[in-house]
Amino acid sequence: MTALRKRYITTLLGIQLLLIPLTNIRAEGEIIFSDDFESGSLSDHWEDINSTRKGDVELETRVEDVFSGKRSLCLTAAENSGNASVGQVTHWFMPGYEQLYYRWYAKFAGDFNEGNLMHWTMIGGNSIYNMWSAFGKAGIRPAGTDFFTTSLEPWRNWGEYPPPGAMNFYTYYPDMTGSPDGKYWGNQFQPLVPYVIERGRWYCFEFMVKLNTPGLYDGEQAFWIDGVKIFHARNMRWRTVDYLKLNFFWFSVYIHEAHQDNTCWYDDLVISTDYVGPKNGLTPASPEDYDLNFDGKINVADAIILLRMKLYDPEDGRTDYNRDGKSAIADIIQLLIDILKNSFSGL
Repeated sequence: MTALRKRYITTLLGIQLLLIPLTNIRAEGEIIFSDDFESGSLSDHWEDINSTRKGDVELETRVEDVFSGKRSLCLTAAENSGNASVGQVTHWFMPGYEQLYYRWYAKFAGDFNEGNLMHWTMIGGNSIYNMWSAFGKAGIRPAGTDFFTTSLEPWRNWGEYPPPGAMNFYTYYPDMTGSPDGKYWGNQFQPLVPYVIERGRWYCFEFMVKLNTPGLYDGEQAFWIDGVKIFHARNMRWRTVDYLKLNFFWFSVYIHEAHQDNTCWYDDLVISTDYVGPKNGLTPASPEDYDLNFDGKINVADAIILLRMKLYDPEDGRTDYNRDGKSAIADIIQLLIDILKNSFSGL
């Protein structure tokens, strides 16, 4: 009996040891759509292609305007005498999903200047019974049964930020607030400290939307830039019914008042049920990212702003200044040390 019991325990422990690694394996997400623009034509991957001027939605082959491989997507909103202009591609994946992650690379042209208002990259939800229920709804508040949309886009704040501007969500959802004109234009969601992007360089953009359980406020949306989470909104109500799902995506350069051509390039899009991440891992912190008051230099004032971010916007990954995976007082200390060392004299 003793020998049999020892053999049984030894076998059981062996099985448990084999199972330990399995419990740590994370299931890979399902990639529901991807386009690196390397093969075929745009119409092979995108159901709707639209532009104000013919030829302004095209595949780019110039090396300087391709992030990886040999081709990227080029969208231009053409000069239109101050009227609206667009270059856009749209893809549907009906009936839809409850939560999705989106990753792509993008670069704004060196002369990009949208003026005050533009729309950029949108995801949305249609009724599973009508793939067009989210379209043509500008200025209308969703009822919870018909549609929702959210766009990641740059915002100039009426000229406060240089073009293209600071990244924010522009969102249509049932609990949005109205405008003085009586309409319901998209509500903005943005970090405490703006993240202003530059023209002429590639960024890795990512965002996530999680739908709420009907009847609950447990929905979310978040975005990352170059692998660093910048903003995360929780406790959102996107819908009141379960037949409203995430089921379309578009790349768009939509300019409200187009006084010049405005071009943007996109590459390496992936839409997945799990987080995707940058192709080349986390981008090291850039000194320019810590000129938090946009005065052209980094000093104690920026360290104070970083402390405020830690207290009031802990979801902002920029608070992890030393990129050690933790947001702690050590980040403030390290920034102050670098300031004293004049590490940022090149700014």
